[in-house]
Amino acid sequence: MNYALARDYYSRKQTTTIVSEASAHQLITLTLNKLKADLILFRETSEKIKTRSARVSILSALQLLQGSLDFEQGGDITHNLYRIYEYIKVCVSDTEQKDEQKLKICIQIVSEIVDAWEQIG
Repeated sequence: MNYALARDYYSRKQTTTIVSEASAHQLITLTLNKLKADLILFRETSEKIKTRSARVSILSALQLLQGSLDFEQGGDITHNLYRIYEYIKVCVSDTEQKDEQKLKICIQIVSEIVDAWEQIG
């Protein structure tokens, strides 16, 4: 097995272990941090392949986050988070051009959600 294959295998194995051993709270934390990193990449890159990959990852994370919301017990916070996630979807779905200011706002909002979520845990 060459070095690149070994590195890729180890990386996948490590990710699988982290995810399989994580609590629900930790999974949301991982998803939020990945969302933030992908938003930054999406905003900063001009390469079509990286932009497309980041967009897919962002939309997947948003779907997971929206699916994890508990509307019965979450109250207004849950509804507000849902709306925020929808806003981010709109910001990254525009394939014509990126609105730098809106993406900057999205990154800031997700950063604040990450900070608040980590304080809960």
